[in-house]
Amino acid sequence: KAVKAELDRFVGAVIVCQSVIRRRIARKRVDRKRSKVAMLNSSALRIQSVWRRCSAQIMYQEMQRSEEERAFRRQCEESSIVIQRMARGCAARRAVKINLAAREIQKVWRGYTQNVDFMVSVLSAITIQAHARSMIQRRRYARSLMQRRSAAAIRIQSWYRGKVAIDKYERHIEAATVLQSSTRGWLVRREV
Repeated sequence: KAVKAELDRFVGAVIVCQSVIRRRIARKRVDRKRSKVAMLNSSALRIQSVWRRCSAQIMYQEMQRSEEERAFRRQCEESSIVIQRMARGCAARRAVKINLAAREIQKVWRGYTQNVDFMVSVLSAITIQAHARSMIQRRRYARSLMQRRSAAAIRIQSWYRGKVAIDKYERHIEAATVLQSSTRGWLVRREV
């Protein structure tokens, strides 16, 4: 339980660190995007303002120019629109690449944390199993020790009872012998 609590606390700390780091990265990314967008917008505004000024001058002078010059002006106008579109597309593709990289980092990190959680649960299960096996083995050993002690006590009791019985038997035999001897002596003395 203590290891699990420590692991939960560690995982919580890791999550907080991740959120702080992700927030910083997101802020930096947003700031960079804003500065790029601002730069692109200012560039686009500058291009548009220059273009409008040029087109106003051209319109003023165009009244006297031929149809070829008008076609060239239209081409320039379309080119500036194409340039703006390409710049915006490049910025969008760059943002998509950054987003994909962040997702890849998140995927790897989540996989790592899941692997750590799995390994901790496996190690916890192994530790619990080892303690359970140890407890079972200690109980078995205590039982066998108790059985051995009980068997030894029974053997000692048996030997002691046998010894007491033999001593008692020998005393009875000796008493019977003394009794028989005195009876025979008495009989012999009476016959004489």
